[in-house]
Amino acid sequence: MTSQALAYTDKSHLLTHNYGATEDYKVRSSGWDLYRVNPVSVVDWVVSRLSLEEPISLLDAGCGLGRFALAVAERAKKGATLKAVDLSPAMVDAVSAEARARQLSLEALTGSVQELPYPSGSFDVVLCNYVLYHVESIPKAVEELARVLRPGGRLICMVPSFRWLHELIDWQDRALLRLGWDLKSALFAPTGTDRFCEENAPGHLTGSLRVAERNRYDGTMRFPSVEVLHHHYLHTMRFKNAVAAGAEEGALAATVRQLMQETLISEGRLQVTSVSTCFTCIKD
Repeated sequence: MTSQALAYTDKSHLLTHNYGATEDYKVRSSGWDLYRVNPVSVVDWVVSRLSLEEPISLLDAGCGLGRFALAVAERAKKGATLKAVDLSPAMVDAVSAEARARQLSLEALTGSVQELPYPSGSFDVVLCNYVLYHVESIPKAVEELARVLRPGGRLICMVPSFRWLHELIDWQDRALLRLGWDLKSALFAPTGTDRFCEENAPGHLTGSLRVAERNRYDGTMRFPSVEVLHHHYLHTMRFKNAVAAGAEEGALAATVRQLMQETLISEGRLQVTSVSTCFTCIKD
């Protein structure tokens, strides 16, 4: 059985169960936008922290569907050099297609954050948002991010809170207990995002990088119905990983739905807490 932490870092597992296609991530990312309480999206909030008055060279490392890179490309001055890289060929193809459709200057490549396909000192800014808990070696990835930055360049890194999206975790863990799973099972291991969260990130962002600023973003979501929330849950990594590890898909899905219904009755709302910290690091 694959542990929760290993499932977040194993390349084969990630591409087979989580990021080999775009649908799951599309559902999750649209939920973050559609049901957030905050009037400002996380993409607009991050991009507003960038200085785009002059042409810049920027890399989105671990770009996913390119939400941040595409937003920068829409706002960047003529002459900017914009790149994106992701482990998943499906994500890279989706980003490239979207950039072409919008007639944006953005080049996306398949590659690893631990071995970036760019020369040293290539970029003024590197974005690495909600990524580093997925890499096998965090120190190696941080070293690579620093390597491709020019001296004085900035790393912008969005990092989830400890036990990020904890309501989703709790609903699933309670469902597994109702279904008879032993609490000692690897399915109850801490979520992989805790490997690199706001509490321990400063200890990793070291070496030639200096944390210059940190700011919190609250992207907490409130869902309009059990049906909408349950649809979102069925596309989460934790659900997919549980099924891959042996949980019966239909029984787990139905039991989680029942727990969500119970929460709505008892609390009167369906909320998923999503707080992150943006670390701005300078390469000395």
